[in-house]
Amino acid sequence: MPTQGPQTLLTSYQGYLGPAAGVAASLLWTFPALFFTAAGKRIGTVGVNALRIGLALMFVLGGMGVGIYEAVEDTIAADLLPSEIRGSGFGVLAVVTGLGDLISSVLFGWAWAGAGIRIAASAVLIPMIAGAMLLIHLALRHQNLEEKGGRIADDRDVIKLS
Repeated sequence: MPTQGPQTLLTSYQGYLGPAAGVAASLLWTFPALFFTAAGKRIGTVGVNALRIGLALMFVLGGMGVGIYEAVEDTIAADLLPSEIRGSGFGVLAVVTGLGDLISSVLFGWAWAGAGIRIAASAVLIPMIAGAMLLIHLALRHQNLEEKGGRIADDRDVIKLS
């Protein structure tokens, strides 16, 4: 019987790594939540309770947003990438997304420390709105071309701005 190397062993458990990482992240976020709950009970002020509710709402909405965003991002990537290079394309997408997260976090922290939270939040909000408007424009343009009977040779043609 052939021996199983580390690659084969990891491949057999690959389907469980994502859910396990999600459970681990949830458990790690439980400790700060319990800490804030204990602090709120100890202090018992309206401000602390409002802060806890605000933080909880922020994390719930943020999680929902990330879930929606990542599902749409993966769907668009799967549609745009040829099947031969789809795996590599998802790898590049993950690297670019991770680097973007790192750089944006550093820049946001720098802007917050240097100019304050209002300037930092505005600096984040403006590109987000611009990106959303660009996506809406492209989606409407694609829809108009389909309604007029115009055939798009490839979905990548929609991305070209004119």
